[in-house]
Amino acid sequence: CIYHHACAPFAGGRRVCVFGGDIPNRDPEFERIRERKQTPFVYILDLNRLAWDVVHTTGPGPAWRSFHAAVAHTSLLDGRDYFVIFGGTEEHCGPLSGPSSLADMTGFQLDLQSYKWCMGPSNGFMPAA
Repeated sequence: CIYHHACAPFAGGRRVCVFGGDIPNRDPEFERIRERKQTPFVYILDLNRLAWDVVHTTGPGPAWRSFHAAVAHTSLLDGRDYFVIFGGTEEHCGPLSGPSSLADMTGFQLDLQSYKWCMGPSNGFMPAA
């Protein structure tokens, strides 16, 4: 059971990328996200096979997070699919609780063919409370 995650379809709607979220600490899958700074993977749901895969990622990726936003898009420049995330919190949060601090608003982009992250510009922007 994963909650507070973000996901988006890609590959013409045949696959779904899932990043972030929380898992109850009693679930064996929790070990993957215990140390949120060291989580070089995403979950991919293949709708043709009806199967989940844990896919290793490379590059300067984001810390695992909850309450973030994400979108997938196909680039008009190169025709590749990308998954973009920003915001959220790096704290572990319960199913009915919210964060006490927010991650910065630096965006990260994942190439959904090579599974390599790249970090967007960081100018220290934080929305006003």
